[in-house]
Formats: sequence, C-alpha cells, structure tokens
Amino acid sequence: MQIPKLKCFILKSKILDASAFVYLKWILNNVSHIEKLKVYLDINLTYQEDSMKRNYLIDANFIRQHCMPDRSRNLIDFNFNIVSKCELLSNDIQTIENSFKIHNWKNVKCFFDPIMSYQHISSIGMIKPKLFDGIM
Repeated sequence: MQIPKLKCFILKSKILDASAFVYLKWILNNVSHIEKLKVYLDINLTYQEDSMKRNYLIDANFIRQHCMPDRSRNLIDFNFNIVSKCELLSNDIQTIENSFKIHNWKNVKCFFDPIMSYQHISSIGMIKPKLFDGIM
C-alpha cells in the first residue's frame, strides 16, 4: 500500500509497546517521497517486561533508526518532538545533545523532568512543557 504523494506529513502517535516502532517505521518508509516531516511521539514503555525496551534513551541514533524513513532523498525539513518515560541521569542530557551535533543537527534540545521521569527532546524549539500529563 502506498500513501499518496504528499509534500508535508505530520505524524502524532503514542507508543505503548516496543513493537509499535515497526509500524512507525513502515509508515515513514511509505512516505519517503515527502519534503517536510514532523514527528510528535509520546513514548511510554513502562509495561514492557524487558528493561532495555522500557528505558529507551532518545538520541540521534534512535531518531535515525525509528523516526525517519530509510530513504529520504526528497526530505528537506525534518522536525520532531518526543516525550519518553525513562530513567535518565543528568550527564546523559549532554551526551544526548552531543549525539545530534555529531550528525549536524544543531538545534536539538533535551530536557528531563525528574519528578515524572520524562525525557523531552525536540528540534522544534523550547520543549519544557506548559502542561503535559499533569506537568506544570
């Protein structure tokens, strides 16, 4: 099945199971002709039995592997905003932001909410939420 040739595509999704990344990738590979892509994800894998799947840290490699089409020859503009329930250490934030700089993504910011244990990562702008699942 091929999705019609769109120039822009915005995907908003809630990921509650690691197997959903397979479907996410399938969708993205079927819109590989688009020029502008925005991905908004809310990832909460706390009910996964495998602790590796429960605690994905979102970095540049994760974005390339799960949130971008495999072939993106027409992609001019790619933006994302991802909120992920995880355990994150304060020194991980700098490592995560540096992973994007290595791939020449300069405007990516990472924020960790230690009260709710959410990692917020965005290429779109300021990501500290005004209101998200009770976070003020």
